[in-house]
Amino acid sequence: MTDRSRCGFTLIELLVVIAIIAILAAILFPVFARAREKARTTSCLSNLKQLSIAAMMYSQDYDEQILPAYLFSGYTWIDLSMPYVRNQQIFVCPSYTGFPGYGHNHCNLGWGASISMTAVAQPAETILLNDNGYVSNPNDPPSSWVEEQLGYGAYYTRWPDNEPYYTSDPWRAVPRHNGMCNCAFLDGHAKTMTMDALIGPPEGSANCLWDVY
Repeated sequence: MTDRSRCGFTLIELLVVIAIIAILAAILFPVFARAREKARTTSCLSNLKQLSIAAMMYSQDYDEQILPAYLFSGYTWIDLSMPYVRNQQIFVCPSYTGFPGYGHNHCNLGWGASISMTAVAQPAETILLNDNGYVSNPNDPPSSWVEEQLGYGAYYTRWPDNEPYYTSDPWRAVPRHNGMCNCAFLDGHAKTMTMDALIGPPEGSANCLWDVY
């Protein structure tokens, strides 16, 4: 005769199963989150790559003038890029809620007017655009910066030479992709950078990615 008392789970067995599921979730959820962020990083890089190509097309149309951050006529680099991309979504980073998600290296590459590409010593090592956010802990090391999800963005990026605004208005390159920052360079390529490589080298040094020397 079948023992009907063994047809279900005991409370202890259910608790053991729940505990195992909770442990597996605690292990796997961070892995899934990093994998999802990796996909967003790739999508963001694609955006920046297309924007850098648009910037090169702008330069070809305007006698090798670099796409400026802002013109005194009131146009920003976003307005000037739009005829070449015709897609507003491309200015939105998948890991940020604000528009735009990217900032321009305005301090050295054109605020108020354009500068010539010939003025830049190493275009392949000069940042044009990057992941940009408002840093809530600007006095901490760059790798620890936390950006506020404000729902809007800034078209410009501050870096250490851009004082007093660097301190008072900390829209900066941010490590929003698993501790890394995506950047587009003047020669048209885009890549993911560490914060130490972005912020550490001072202006005028061989490894500085923001100046034009």
